[in-house]
Amino acid sequence: MDVRAGYSIIAATHSMEIIKPTGSRKAYQGWSFIMVSLKPSFFKWEKTEEKK
Repeated sequence: MDVRAGYSIIAATHSMEIIKPTGSRKAYQGWSFIMVSLKPSFFKWEKTEEKK
């Protein structure tokens, strides 16, 4: 199991308001996240050496 956390900020410019008319570049644009990765092992395959 792997757990990661982070925080991100976007520094929007005037062009952001053109692309997204409902948004405001003056509004705070920050968010945080937590990611949990699970890697279950349902099948385990092991290579065996052949006898000669």
